[in-house]
Amino acid sequence: NQALGAQLLAQLENNPLDERSVAGVRLSRDVYKHYTAQEIRDLKEVFDFFDHKHRGSLKPKEIVYVMRTLGVNMSIEQCVAYVEKENQETATLNFGEFLHLLANYQDGEQDDYDELNL
Repeated sequence: NQALGAQLLAQLENNPLDERSVAGVRLSRDVYKHYTAQEIRDLKEVFDFFDHKHRGSLKPKEIVYVMRTLGVNMSIEQCVAYVEKENQETATLNFGEFLHLLANYQDGEQDDYDELNL
């Protein structure tokens, strides 16, 4: 959806990087190996855009929307399987867990449990 993309781009351009906001999000070292502070900030903006209820986490359907916005074609079934593996208690992903999912996709890694074609 071009309107959604334009809206996200405008939001990113109008909110300059605040290093404290990136540092304020607890992330593993692996995330910082994959993404710059600017990329983390931009991905957080996209994540928050889809977190309509401001829970700090996304459900599988919301994650699929985010992934598709970022150009990743992920089915709801693939997403549910990943989320259930990573966070059985809440069936959601927080921002750090979402970044791990995205990094795994970008690295071309596949999960052993079901050979997901991410």
